[in-house]
Amino acid sequence: MPAAPRRYGMVSCQLAPRFENLLREVAAGIPVIVLRVYGVWPVSIWHYAVVAGYDYPSGELVLRSGEKEWLSIPFVVFEYTWKESGYWAMVTMPSDRIPVTATESGYLAAIVAMERVGNARAATLAYTTFLGRWLTTLWRASGWQTDITYWGN
Repeated sequence: MPAAPRRYGMVSCQLAPRFENLLREVAAGIPVIVLRVYGVWPVSIWHYAVVAGYDYPSGELVLRSGEKEWLSIPFVVFEYTWKESGYWAMVTMPSDRIPVTATESGYLAAIVAMERVGNARAATLAYTTFLGRWLTTLWRASGWQTDITYWGN
């Protein structure tokens, strides 16, 4: 699933397996692809769905699932069908955007995976966007700040 969007210059980023992260991405307007399982052993059916919205007060998610454009499902039921996949979820972003819950290492790995497919223009834009968000952290971690301060004095 993560490989297909990379061919089109999109960054596929797996989310940390937490319900909170799913809600934060959806609240930011980013649809989240999830893997769920229906049924019980020995008849289990794995199924991808897209979480497109939620209503927190009523405790329901809105899914796009198969041919159903609008499937409202209680949080508890969703989590029960989601847990078998290890709470697997991903977002697919244009190269100039970063998911709300992305981490430096996770997003950088997602860019590298996209770059391996061979879309150099999209990879360059993704790296530029990455550096726009995390350059200061990388700069501090590298020790450059200490060197510049030392030589500047």
